[in-house]
Amino acid sequence: MKENLNFEGWLFTSKKKVCYGSLGCFSAAKPFTNAGGQLPRAPDVISTRFFLFTRNNSDIPEELLLNDNIRKCGWKSFCESKDIRIIIHGYMDSIERPWVKKMARTLLKQGDYNVVIVDWRYGAREYNYLQSVANIRVVGAQVAQLLEIFKRLYDTDFGRVHIIGHSLGAHAAGYAGEYVEGIGRITGLDPAGPAFVDEDPEVRLDPMDALFVDAIHTDGEHLFSGDLVQNFACSHLRVLNYFTESITSKCRFTAHLCPNTTRLTSAECSKCGTDMPCGVMGYHTDVNMTSGIYLVSTNAKYPYCQG
Repeated sequence: MKENLNFEGWLFTSKKKVCYGSLGCFSAAKPFTNAGGQLPRAPDVISTRFFLFTRNNSDIPEELLLNDNIRKCGWKSFCESKDIRIIIHGYMDSIERPWVKKMARTLLKQGDYNVVIVDWRYGAREYNYLQSVANIRVVGAQVAQLLEIFKRLYDTDFGRVHIIGHSLGAHAAGYAGEYVEGIGRITGLDPAGPAFVDEDPEVRLDPMDALFVDAIHTDGEHLFSGDLVQNFACSHLRVLNYFTESITSKCRFTAHLCPNTTRLTSAECSKCGTDMPCGVMGYHTDVNMTSGIYLVSTNAKYPYCQG
């Protein structure tokens, strides 16, 4: 009987499902109970927008408008021969924050990419955090929709797509990976913990969402298999500095495979050898590295890489 009761209030909604046209339907039933019963808002409320940066327009991006009339060459700046990098910001954030464009421009220094920035600020700035948790389900579906358009117009190989998501944006990337099979890589930058820790893999970023998934935590409190972690707790935004630095720096952030997460500062997590292979944290991570949890030591200020 209890499951038929409809609750009203800050955490609950009387609706159990909403449908948004081509994006599909979204239910509040398990496993999507992590949002406390909240359902994602309508796409026109979240108002997700996509902006394309290339080496030819690194200062003023071209907005990628999605409509039924989109045709090949409809976007002047997009080049079908270039790999795609997608950046998704997190909770209470927007693409107006300096780190977003800095990361985009740093990526363009590294390679001649199509860099797409996802702006979902109106869905991210919810006073009720759990509402934003629900909203990223629509954002993920919209990112997947954009990728499907790339596929239709340009026969894009999803293996050449790398999505970089911060905070809730990391889990939005995971949702995109649920919709689109074969995304080359998803990098989660300090994926949001509240409402996701110990939840079903279907509602969070997990290793099955792309051909290669890596996560960098600057808050070692939230760990799961396949993550890359720092050896001290610090700002939720510090990860952005680490990753951006890793894109073009000649120095590589050495990552030590750590067999026991309860002893992150032990000697076991600071050696490289046959039994304990080391890897690289950040943009130049080896996609063939041994899966597991790694420990990375950094400097207290820029440059953060210790080599």
